[in-house]
Amino acid sequence: MAKVSKNKKEEVVPEIEQPIIESNPEVISEESKEEIAETEKVVEPAPSNKEDSPEAPVMVTETPIEKEKLYEYAKPAPKQEDLSMEEKLMKFLQARGSGYFKVNDFLKSLYPITKFNEQPNWLGQGESKRLRNMLETMRMNGQIKISNDMHRRLGTFHYPDTTTLKTDYYNLNNVPLECSM
Repeated sequence: MAKVSKNKKEEVVPEIEQPIIESNPEVISEESKEEIAETEKVVEPAPSNKEDSPEAPVMVTETPIEKEKLYEYAKPAPKQEDLSMEEKLMKFLQARGSGYFKVNDFLKSLYPITKFNEQPNWLGQGESKRLRNMLETMRMNGQIKISNDMHRRLGTFHYPDTTTLKTDYYNLNNVPLECSM
């Protein structure tokens, strides 16, 4: 078998000219003596005045907080006044001003957030009936006006599918409620 040889190329590195430094003191010129003298000068720090210089950082240690105060800090913030659903609805409508406003999403927000894979409280028939009674009493007292008396449908049954005749109930999802003051 024949051996394959690889040709190695020699790299040519250009030579860099370096200045020649003479160690003989008699040969050094006057200009180079001045340059050497300038580089050999030692810079002395300026005299420092305590008034001009910034103060050194000081570590401040605080006294430990007593356990009783720690318990006070750990207590939850006091709750704002708990308003009933009627009062919250009244505040909502007062903030909006005059005219009819859709209140379905606001009424849904008054219920607590449900756990994973659980149906919200406002979808149940019983809660829809309670909501219907609350809105009816507010309407009868003259606190709110409800367009087309749509709140009366809440909690009642209907048959959305005529082939299977499954019973479904009206709730905040499928009854549009528009209220005003």
